[in-house]
Amino acid sequence: MGMSLVRITKAILQNEISVLPISAYLTGEYGHNDIYIGVPAIINRNGIRSILEIELNAKEKNNLISLSKLFVSPWNTF
Repeated sequence: MGMSLVRITKAILQNEISVLPISAYLTGEYGHNDIYIGVPAIINRNGIRSILEIELNAKEKNNLISLSKLFVSPWNTF
């Protein structure tokens, strides 16, 4: 985990345009809204420049849906 933080920090401080797997707030990407989840994104000095939507096969889509439900369901009870 420490090395991941170092890599993200380097991309931001050196204004790299790097593709890194990060936890990002989704606003329609991958068909999800209002959730932070790990996705590939382009990082630069401003943080997340854009989220990359790669095509997922049926199994990957189902896994993403199942994972997102784990995060969303508990919060809906508040």
